[in-house]
Amino acid sequence: EVHSYKPVEIHKIDNGEILNNVPATKEKRYTEYFECEKGYWAAVDLGLGVTLDRYNKNNTEPAIPIDLNLTMGYRFNEFIMIGVGGGARFYAHQHRQRLNAEKKDRGYAWSFPLYGQLRGAFISGYSRTIIPYWQLSVGYAFRDGFMVQPAVGLRFGSAVRNHFTLALGYTAQESLIYTNADKFQNGFMHMMQLKFGYQF
Repeated sequence: EVHSYKPVEIHKIDNGEILNNVPATKEKRYTEYFECEKGYWAAVDLGLGVTLDRYNKNNTEPAIPIDLNLTMGYRFNEFIMIGVGGGARFYAHQHRQRLNAEKKDRGYAWSFPLYGQLRGAFISGYSRTIIPYWQLSVGYAFRDGFMVQPAVGLRFGSAVRNHFTLALGYTAQESLIYTNADKFQNGFMHMMQLKFGYQF
């Protein structure tokens, strides 16, 4: 006859026999993988990107946005996590192609996104050290406008928590863009970004 025991039920193995009635010691208790799935979570992401648009025919160089964001939320399991976040974006190049939403400042280099986010793994991380994951952020960037950011990437780490992440993302960012002859076009900038992060 074969008996199955959960790891938390096994306290001692004596002469090949499993004893599950031995009093537990004060040592750190074994924790099942799935017991850590629910709860609060947070992540820090650094993104480096490039714009894909060329609004001004006399200027073919792209803008280079750099993002730093903090996201916090609740984790239902490793496949569904919700959160809210915010941060700052710096346009390291070609920021003079933009006009802020109040139409008071041309050439500003900063904007400040606030967003809601969904994120999760494509497959279970149980017994795996690298797994693919997805995320979707929707929100508003102050001094720009509405934005949407989908991304897919890889999560590195064998634990339930505390992972490094690497993702490739796309951003559609509403903004006022300088075209030529001192005219601005209200539309969307399209960017590709490489995101480096830490999730815990």
